[in-house]
Amino acid sequence: MFCENCGAKAKEGAKFCEECGTQLKVPKKKEVKKRKPLTKKNKIIIGITCFVVLALVIFFVVCSSVYKPKTVAVNYFEAVINNDYDSLYDYLDVDNKDFTSKKIFKQLVKKQDDYKVVNYKVSSTKISDDGLSAAVTIKYVTKDSDDEVASIKLVKDKKNKMLFFSNWKVSNSLETVKDYEIKVIKGSKIKVAGIKLDDYLDDEKSSSDFDVYVLPEVFKLEYPVKVTYPMGFTIDTSIEPDSYLGTSSTLTIDSDNIKDETKEEIENEILKNIQIIYDGAKDSKNFSDIKGNFEFENGDLTDLESTYNEFKEDLTNRSTKLTDIKFNEAKISYIDINDDGALEIDFSADYDYKATYEFLGETKNSDGNGTTYSTMIFAYDNGYKLIDFDDFKYYFY
Repeated sequence: MFCENCGAKAKEGAKFCEECGTQLKVPKKKEVKKRKPLTKKNKIIIGITCFVVLALVIFFVVCSSVYKPKTVAVNYFEAVINNDYDSLYDYLDVDNKDFTSKKIFKQLVKKQDDYKVVNYKVSSTKISDDGLSAAVTIKYVTKDSDDEVASIKLVKDKKNKMLFFSNWKVSNSLETVKDYEIKVIKGSKIKVAGIKLDDYLDDEKSSSDFDVYVLPEVFKLEYPVKVTYPMGFTIDTSIEPDSYLGTSSTLTIDSDNIKDETKEEIENEILKNIQIIYDGAKDSKNFSDIKGNFEFENGDLTDLESTYNEFKEDLTNRSTKLTDIKFNEAKISYIDINDDGALEIDFSADYDYKATYEFLGETKNSDGNGTTYSTMIFAYDNGYKLIDFDDFKYYFY
């Protein structure tokens, strides 16, 4: 301690300076407060708080990396080369609706061979000035090719991931078509990828002959279609929407998409009916004599009667008289539904025949075989009912 007046050093505990006699100011001793030790509970709370803060920091760092455009593009690229359709769908910029759902996507996208990528790297990542889109370029090498380049474009969704992180979607992976129309014969039942279209019928666009269904959104992929026509048979066909080629399909039928059992049933009806008509015509029977073979409730046989009478006249007024004919096999070559909703069928039918002809005043016999290429028109009423025919062969040599 020193004197404030003369600066001389004073002895410990002295009250006056020995040099100048000035009263010394003795400093007060500071009281040191003892800190209470932390309780076990407080230590636990502090530890948990530190852990949570650290976990949140790690969480935000990791998620920021996971959801950035580069990572999304790389994950998408790997899903493509590995045929991981569950992951692929999550990157699509589509609504999870009936015809664009994950279930439908996996059903339509057929598994392909792996791309056999040996290695790859991200060469560039560019985010637009407005931050709403991004483009990621990936260079890769396969076993069977030189360097390849994949350009993956992404768009930012309005809704964030987990509230805080940008939600990037792959925008150019698979396009869709909006308001796709399907036109089919009135009264048909139709399923697209197993989904009944009853709820998608558009009454305003439909007509007295056709029903029109409008699908809100579909992938540009091939959809399986099953149609049950009012004339009693079901076909398996497909649609492949494409906005460039048109946004509608008219579902027709052909010999390739009719089930084998249906085709066989129709071919048997052809054989039965052509045999009845030829037998009746060669024996010069009136239509009333064979009419019972074709009658059905509310059936109109006016055209069939007229055609039969013309055919009978052509067949019986030739110099060569058909005496016997046996049809062995019929094969459908073309099938369609006409504007009246009837089934119009082109077919070939093989036959064996016997005939007589006059030669130098003598009656000669001839026999042989051949094929007729003809057309029949059927209505449907608990079975296929013949209502007209055309191009039946009436000359034999």
